[in-house]
Amino acid sequence: NDSWDELFDKLAGPGVRTPMTLLPAQGRGMRLFCEARRASCCIVWNAAELDLNDAYMWPSGYFAKTEFNLSSDGTLKQGRDAHLVTLDKLREANEKQEYTSHHTGQVVAGEVMPYNEVLAPIHGTSALVGVMVRTTQIK
Repeated sequence: NDSWDELFDKLAGPGVRTPMTLLPAQGRGMRLFCEARRASCCIVWNAAELDLNDAYMWPSGYFAKTEFNLSSDGTLKQGRDAHLVTLDKLREANEKQEYTSHHTGQVVAGEVMPYNEVLAPIHGTSALVGVMVRTTQIK
């Protein structure tokens, strides 16, 4: 909910690698990162306009915590590379609305999925389609 100016300055410059979530079709059936009271805004990108070839991707329910597990040279730390998945795998899981719990190893279906994490390089704002605001109160 802060540092928006800093983020957009980086986008206008050389770019930034930023975490995002690939939502299921229609944008339903997945929890968003963080709690609404702590992070009420997010940027919405058009995935078709992003270059995801160099993106790091983790499945729903795996908490990559890239803010702590990515070195300044882009190297993943603490085994995070062992859990990477492909864009096709993320889309397949989203379509089926199922994920594997990393705590139990069991496939979970029929529930709202935890967010997945895509850490992608973003250059400029051409793929930006909106800003979403969420709240815990309906007025």
